[in-house]
Amino acid sequence: MAPPAATTAPGEPPPALPPIEESFGPTGAGTGTGSDPAAQSRLDAALLTAGEMPAGAYDGSRGEPESRERAQQPSCQPVIDLLRPGQAAGAPIASAQASVTRGDPNPTGFTVVELFAFTDTGARDLFAQGRQALRGCPSITSIDEDGATETDTYAEIPHAALGDESLAVGMNPGAGGALGMIVVRVGPTIVVVSNADLAAATPGLPADDLVARQIAKLKTAGG
Repeated sequence: MAPPAATTAPGEPPPALPPIEESFGPTGAGTGTGSDPAAQSRLDAALLTAGEMPAGAYDGSRGEPESRERAQQPSCQPVIDLLRPGQAAGAPIASAQASVTRGDPNPTGFTVVELFAFTDTGARDLFAQGRQALRGCPSITSIDEDGATETDTYAEIPHAALGDESLAVGMNPGAGGALGMIVVRVGPTIVVVSNADLAAATPGLPADDLVARQIAKLKTAGG
C-alpha cells in the first residue's frame, strides 16, 4: 500500500493510479456486474465531468478490476467493503468513477469520485454494516490477493449529514500519507468521494461543495 514513487520525468504524463488501498488512487469502480444497463446509464450521466471536478489531470475511465482486500479480523471486513463498494460480497449492478491527479510532473495527491448502484437493500445493508463495524475497528490489518499485509488506521470524522445517510472517515495507511473520505447513500446508490495527500499525516476531507455537486447531479439523473 505504499504511495507511488515520484519517478515521472518532466513532460511525461503522470503514472496510472493504482487501487486506493495501495496508494490512494481510484478503486476500480467500473467492476460492477453491469447487469442493469439502465442503472449504468444513470451513473454515467451523473458522474462529474472534468469541468465539475477540482483542477488536475482528469480521468473518467473505469480503471482496472478491483482486487479484494480481506480483513484479518472478519468483524472489520464491512469497513473495507463500505469504503471499497466494488469489492463487496453483494456486487454493485453498475458503477462509475472520475479522478483528478494533483502535482505535475510528480503526483502529490488525488481526488476521486465513485458511484455504485445496488439492488434492493444492498446499499442500505452495506452502509449499516460498515458504520457499525467502524466503531470497533480503529485499526485494520488486511491482506490482498498477493498475500501482502498492511495495517491501516481509521477514524470517523464529525461532518454534517448528507443524502439519506452519510459517514466521513479518515484513514492513515501504514505506508504513510493520509486519506479523507465522505461516503453517502442516496437511495440504492453509494457515493464515495476521497481526498488523498501523499505527504500529509492528518486526513483532510474532500471539499463540501464537490460532494454536494455530485449528490445533486446524481439526484437529477435519477440516482
